[in-house]
Amino acid sequence: MDNYYASKLIDLMAEARVAAIANPLINITLQGRHDTYPKRRGMTRVPELMARGVPVAFGQDCTMDPWYPLGSGDMLEVAKMGLHVGQLTGTDQMRDCGGGYYLVKEAAAEVLGVSEDDLRTALMNGQSLAQVAEAHGMSVEDFKAALIDKVTADLQAKLDAGNITQAQFDARVADLKANIDDIVNRHGGLRFNDRSGSGESGTGTRFRGFFPQVRVADGT
Repeated sequence: MDNYYASKLIDLMAEARVAAIANPLINITLQGRHDTYPKRRGMTRVPELMARGVPVAFGQDCTMDPWYPLGSGDMLEVAKMGLHVGQLTGTDQMRDCGGGYYLVKEAAAEVLGVSEDDLRTALMNGQSLAQVAEAHGMSVEDFKAALIDKVTADLQAKLDAGNITQAQFDARVADLKANIDDIVNRHGGLRFNDRSGSGESGTGTRFRGFFPQVRVADGT
């Protein structure tokens, strides 16, 4: 697909609020296989889609089958490959791979007046953000309002710095407000990874429907 056609298509996708899911492990293995050198990178235009405000996710098409026998089902591995293939190695780009996960985690900790490590421990122990808020003397409604205000302010700073577009800002705030009840009431909340390989703590992929940036979708 040439650049002109792709630019027109991406604009139409953004207008229609159509999302895109890239499968970096499978894409990089299969696409461009028969190229001579230099070989093409086998993944769609993730940075360009992100820049236009198109919701983007990373997924895993195959896990353990004849087409791809190397899958582990670890979505952090998928995210890592996606960052490499898409050359998304800037600090903000890597943080955005969590689809707002880091932004919400940091904002929640600041609103509650606790460290991120303490919040992480509480969530890994099965508490919801609502329960953590109540344990620190804040009502759930007050916490939700404060969290929305804090994340919105953080996004406004990104908008003012030119790191996100107005369309991205508007979509992220709308998604935050639409998902706020689910965010604060889910047990395990932000689904931290404990780095030990245990599946019990999750992989940081809880908010698949939250924030139209790169998100890590559940594999098959």
